[in-house]
Amino acid sequence: MAFAESEKQTEWEDTFVEFYDRRNEGIAYWIAEIAEIKRRKESEDRQEKRKKRELYAWKIIDDQIVPWDLATKGFFFSDEVYIVLNRTDIQSTKVPERRLQTPDDIYCWVGKSASHHSYRTGLYNAVALDEALEGVTIVHREVQDFESKRFLNGFEFYTVLKGRSDGLDNCDLHTKYKKRLLRVTGPLGGTLCIRETSMKRGAMRESKDLFILDKGLTIYVWVGSGLTDSELKVKRAKEYAEGIKAERKDRGIRVGTVHENDETLDKTHELYWEFPYQAKKPIQAKKWKPPQQPQREVNYEALCANCVCRFYHDFRFQEKCQGEDVCLRLMDSKEVYVVHVKDSEEHVFIRVGKSSWIREKGNGLIVGHDYLQDEELTFERHSGIPITVVKEEQFSIQLQAAIGI
Repeated sequence: MAFAESEKQTEWEDTFVEFYDRRNEGIAYWIAEIAEIKRRKESEDRQEKRKKRELYAWKIIDDQIVPWDLATKGFFFSDEVYIVLNRTDIQSTKVPERRLQTPDDIYCWVGKSASHHSYRTGLYNAVALDEALEGVTIVHREVQDFESKRFLNGFEFYTVLKGRSDGLDNCDLHTKYKKRLLRVTGPLGGTLCIRETSMKRGAMRESKDLFILDKGLTIYVWVGSGLTDSELKVKRAKEYAEGIKAERKDRGIRVGTVHENDETLDKTHELYWEFPYQAKKPIQAKKWKPPQQPQREVNYEALCANCVCRFYHDFRFQEKCQGEDVCLRLMDSKEVYVVHVKDSEEHVFIRVGKSSWIREKGNGLIVGHDYLQDEELTFERHSGIPITVVKEEQFSIQLQAAIGI
């Protein structure tokens, strides 16, 4: 799930986020947006064109929120914050004509180089959108390079590019050209992940690396010596490259494939001309590794925020139970629980009781943010762990799969 080129601390990690209040971010904008979405959905229903999965996205620009269709296609930028609404209908197995509506998902996606102001604004707007939808959604926070499988499954191709999307006309990625080297990972489920990396020859270090070099009029697919053209990952990468060509609508664009183990390939190939810095020798790739945990057979840890009050400095986390003792039926409706799942896909769930004070304020994401920052907690954790807020009356497949009923 996680891939990171460096462990450099991001600007927003230590951001102080006050509890959400309706005065922080007015919900009038979101109420209007939801009304427009419902109007379009009714029109699609009449025309029988409604989709099983509907994605809507907005970009945070300073204190403004603007619709951003590029994110619905799976394109995100490392310096920005986005709000993504995923509405899914599941067709009934018993009655094929009937659709079963599952809880909508709201994601606040945070680029690792995003500003602390954009991060705070993104969290508040995710909560405001949930409030505009009358609190029936499941709210998530996703961080670049540590995205959850549930979030990635919403896209066929998931692309993270460096920098900002400033200068793009009408969400068109090709109106502002930039030469890019893209690392291909996955597929994770049905999603192929593409992440922009440094334009250095040394980036192509490992035999199973797969890259796309986008020069504008020429697009190369670099296939490492440990991969073959018959593998799904390589086929999907070629499909992605052809998609770039089709979107640019230019007949002069050429797509080619370069194999590292090609004996006829030498350093005079034009692909090598594009790298200004030649690595003298391979450098070990820097990949994020989860911190070592104490030597004990415990996979889950649950903490109870039993001292929540109106003043942020009085907030405390107290260990409640762990391991197999963590289950939903033992959670009090008057409390807010932080369930930290430490399996192969680390995740933090904020379970909000229906009678808890915090439910009225919708501060689940802020609780998760504070939990990952709290210096009084002695165990290792990192700020990029996905956060999911689940209200007591909601059904979450992720949470039940992790700890059971």
